[in-house]
Formats: sequence, C-alpha cells, structure tokens
Amino acid sequence: MEERKIRLGIVGCGHIFKKHLQAIVDNANLFEIVGVANHNKEIVLEFPKEWKVQTFYDHKEMFSKLGDKLDLVVILTQSTYHYDIAKETLESGYDVLIEKPVAIDISKIKEINDLATKLGRKAHSVLQCRYMSVFSSLKSILKENLIGDIRCIDFAQMWQRPIGHINKMKPPPLYEYSIHYLDIIQILFGIPKVLFTKTFTHKHIDAPYEDTIRSVVEYDGGISGSIRVTLAFEPSSWGTKLLIMGSKGYLDVDFVNSKVDASFEDKEDKEKYDKLMSTVVEDNCFGQLYKEIYGKNAITVLDSIQVVQFIQNIYGKI
Repeated sequence: MEERKIRLGIVGCGHIFKKHLQAIVDNANLFEIVGVANHNKEIVLEFPKEWKVQTFYDHKEMFSKLGDKLDLVVILTQSTYHYDIAKETLESGYDVLIEKPVAIDISKIKEINDLATKLGRKAHSVLQCRYMSVFSSLKSILKENLIGDIRCIDFAQMWQRPIGHINKMKPPPLYEYSIHYLDIIQILFGIPKVLFTKTFTHKHIDAPYEDTIRSVVEYDGGISGSIRVTLAFEPSSWGTKLLIMGSKGYLDVDFVNSKVDASFEDKEDKEKYDKLMSTVVEDNCFGQLYKEIYGKNAITVLDSIQVVQFIQNIYGKI
C-alpha cells in the first residue's frame, strides 16, 4: 500500500520560506502543505493547484481549525519565537521541524527533545548544510589524510548586510548567520578550546549585537585556528571560507559556491583528491532534508546542541 503524504503546516513566511517551499514542491509525492500561518495577509503565496492550502493569522488559529489534518509543523518565524511555538506544536500533537537556531539555550533544546519523546512525537532541526556534497567529500579527504597532519584551521565569513538586518528579534550573529558552517567545522574537527574573543561594531551602530567577531581557538592536538565573522563587509559579501593547512598540503573551501582550491606535495594524493571531489554536485540541501524527514532519518533538535555549545564558548570568551 502506498504511504500517504505528510501533511504540513507552515508557521512564518519570511525569506527562508521560499527555500522550504521549493523543497516541498520538489518532493510533492511525499508532502503537501495544507495550512499556512502568517501575520502578514498581504503576502502572495503560490502553491500547486491541487493543494488546498488554508491560510491563518497565527499558529494557534491553524491548530484549532485544522486539528488532526496536520502531521508536521515547520517553524520559520523569527528565531526568538522558535522555542515557544515548538512546545505548543508538540503539545498539540504534531511533529515539528524548526529553523535554526532551535534555541540559544541548550536547556531549552533538551526540553523540546524531552517533550517530543514524552509525547511520542519527532522534533527536527534545520541544519541542511550537512547534506552538502562538498562536506561529504571533505570528510573523505581528511579521513584519507591527503594533506597530512593538520596544523591550522581558519574560518572566515565576510558578509555585507544592510542596516536593520541585526535586530532584537534575532539572536547574536553567530547563531543567526554562521551556525551552519560552524556546525560543519565541529563535526569535522570537534569543538575547539576558545582562547580569546573580541567583538566590534563597524557598521550596525544601533543594533543590539556587535556586527564583527574575532576569535582565536585551539583544536585537539594543539591545532591552531581562528573564527572571523563580520556583517560589515562592503560593498558586497566576500564569501564564507575555511582554510585547512596540513603538513603535506592545504584545502581552501568555499562553502557558498561548493568549491575547493587545494595543493598537495604528492601527485598520488592529488589524484585521490580529484576522484573524491568528482562527487561534488550542485546541491539541493533543503530537498534532501525533506527526503530524510519522510524517511524518518532527519537531523533532530539534539543534533544541534554541539554547534550551539561551540557558539556559546566563542561568545563566552568576550
């Protein structure tokens, strides 16, 4: 017997909604949206014609009106609302998928997980960059020890964001803008010891948080590293890169474009690298995320704790 589609309710229709919608449409044989809750009634939403999508002012109204016609609720609101809406979603009898960050307080993440377990529900986190093919290739390259002993790991995220982009409805920048990449780093190398952090405000003068963060870190084995993030790069974003320096070569990873520049001492290692990099494709990370949800193998809220701890350690050294 063919399994029925998972019926989705969406809470929040901001910028990230478009990426989720495309992923859901791409997996229309597995999912369909039946309800959308969004305060802004002026927003124009386009869905496949066969979907009978109802719109509501907020999630409370959607839960009340749709009842058992929902299976999974996707929370795409401003970050400050994630925790409260997630709890209400689970208590209303639905599984939940929560955009990053689930929360910046680890105890709240654990609370959501415990509540889901108690109620027999599932609580998922959106950390879709784990599905990047370049990340999979990086894991293989490092496992093969192609650049030798790691000596230094430097992360740089230099973005341009307009005035007003940092606001009180969002958490500090590392949680909001860097979490996906720091998540990849901590999976590859573990959470480093943070030796020093300094924050600066270069552009977003009236924002509640500094727009620039500089940290010196040390990974296991005495590997040096740095975390450099700014939202004040002009006139446009420079990129998001990870430089991994080893005793036999280096990897210069461009996360945004899924590209790697590399150099090796040994021709044999270069040939192995080329073979591993041949598996890098144009990614559909959100689409893969939803496939994993349908297959019951998706990232859980507990999986987000390590990167939140990483970020807490960075800010804790200010």
